[in-house]
Amino acid sequence: MPLDTLKLSALGGALIIKGERPRAQTAAQAKFHCMERLGGKFRRVVPLGTAINTRDARATIRNGVLEVFFPRVSNRRGEEVAIPVTR
Repeated sequence: MPLDTLKLSALGGALIIKGERPRAQTAAQAKFHCMERLGGKFRRVVPLGTAINTRDARATIRNGVLEVFFPRVSNRRGEEVAIPVTR
């Protein structure tokens, strides 16, 4: 997935992951047993369950694994904050 299509944000005690996965090019004769989706836009909301410091959040993606780090500090503002992703 291209990194420029991946957007992370935090709002109200939840991590919001948005992005777009390019459609895979498949051969006409290819058969699949199970596939969640071929491609397109997606959005996932992950509840965090604890107070977090959104201002000092950071995220990395390596070998297809997204890792997000939030320091455990109360956030009194409660607004949505964009989180930059690095390689």
